[in-house]
Amino acid sequence: MKIFWIQTKRIKEVLPDYIHFTLLRFAWDTALNDAFRIYDIPVPGRLANATEQRRAEYLAGRIGAQKLLQHFDSTLRAPLITDYRAPAWPPSFCGAISHDRDLASAAVIKIHHGRVGIDIESLAPKIALDTISQRIASAREIGILVTTSDLLLDAILLLLFSAKESAYKAFPREHQQHLDFHSFELRDIDPHLQRFTFSLTHRLNHEYEAGFSFKGWYEFLENRVLTVVHLH
Repeated sequence: MKIFWIQTKRIKEVLPDYIHFTLLRFAWDTALNDAFRIYDIPVPGRLANATEQRRAEYLAGRIGAQKLLQHFDSTLRAPLITDYRAPAWPPSFCGAISHDRDLASAAVIKIHHGRVGIDIESLAPKIALDTISQRIASAREIGILVTTSDLLLDAILLLLFSAKESAYKAFPREHQQHLDFHSFELRDIDPHLQRFTFSLTHRLNHEYEAGFSFKGWYEFLENRVLTVVHLH
């Protein structure tokens, strides 16, 4: 597998320095098993019958996550996959991984700084834009983006979809079953800082009450939108 690390200067400028983030492009041939061995990343049993694309996405995401973890401790390895298909992060760390075709991204944070979620989506989305506008984004949220940014409607809908995906990933797993796309409401957006604010629409527990506010950041690049959300 060939890995090309992508410099995303803009989003790295606005992210807090305790959120570690990376983005990479990957290409592979038929020797994916060799690549898993070279990077010393185990092949999960659930990927035994997966397509080459899926196996390559998994490997690329873990390579990115491993690089971030080794920033803290060179002995840390890529997170394995849990029974519920999420990355198994080492104790005291929280992170997220996302991929879209030939791009993979990862974000890692020490848990005392909060939690992080990340998502990358193509501007030629897998989900219909009509579905996003009708079932995922509210008219109020779309209106905020229309009036405060210079984004076209298609980009607005994809940004909202990706941001809510990032938010979902950031919350602890025990709360995710109680979340849907309307659990997060866009409050405002700052196009200059490429930052947005969400709030929870209903109570999850004493830590995450209705109205709990959290921030995220976004960047459009290579016909994709990338979003990062931080809970603190």
